[in-house]
Amino acid sequence: MQNHLLNNTDIESFFATRGHESMQTVDYGNSHPHLATFTNGKLEDVSPVKDPNQILETAMISSVSKQRETETQDLWQGNTFCDMPVHYKARDLGKDRLFQAAFLYHLYPREEVVLIDAGTFLTIDFINEQGFQGGFIFQGIKTFLASYKAAARLPDLSQKPFTLDLPNSLPSSTEEAITGASAHYIQGIFQSLAPSLLKNKKIILTGGESTYLEAILNNSLTVPHLIHYSLYFLKQEMQLRRLS
Repeated sequence: MQNHLLNNTDIESFFATRGHESMQTVDYGNSHPHLATFTNGKLEDVSPVKDPNQILETAMISSVSKQRETETQDLWQGNTFCDMPVHYKARDLGKDRLFQAAFLYHLYPREEVVLIDAGTFLTIDFINEQGFQGGFIFQGIKTFLASYKAAARLPDLSQKPFTLDLPNSLPSSTEEAITGASAHYIQGIFQSLAPSLLKNKKIILTGGESTYLEAILNNSLTVPHLIHYSLYFLKQEMQLRRLS
């Protein structure tokens, strides 16, 4: 059965033992930037950034392109980020992957965690009590579908409804050929990873396309807005380090 972490007490319990600051967090991802507002420790709202002037100077910002990004160098000590050992070339690791992994490392300190962020790219990262172990970067579902437009006569189906159900028969149209291949592509990723890399792990799903994966990852936990909770946590950590 699919569980939704925000309906449970994991995150709520974690932040209950910490400060209850009010702040903004901003995610400049590969698609549309989003602004989250935390009030007294609670996530009140997440919405697209329509006007950059609505972002406060004190906001905690993550950006894949370093657009007005918050400096987090103080959280690094050698190959350790926010007390999480990082077994990966730090310069290559996207900030969204790093930040979310650090939060999950503290949220589930003694568990084997697989973080699956399904957005423009599909990243699958592995975290355990020894730290960030590394992971994979695949094309996201819509990115994969959009790649077909590179051919002059193939359509871009990335904005159409999509299913991961495998076709019962051979495709009989170009659209069926593309959507069927896309379903095989995504399903094949997880069939190749399981059971060796996914078995007996806590699987965390996040990202705008995570709902597509819920049906094929039955024991996963879905965490909407994980990046914003991660930024909120890291901002707290930065403030605590400055006070110590």
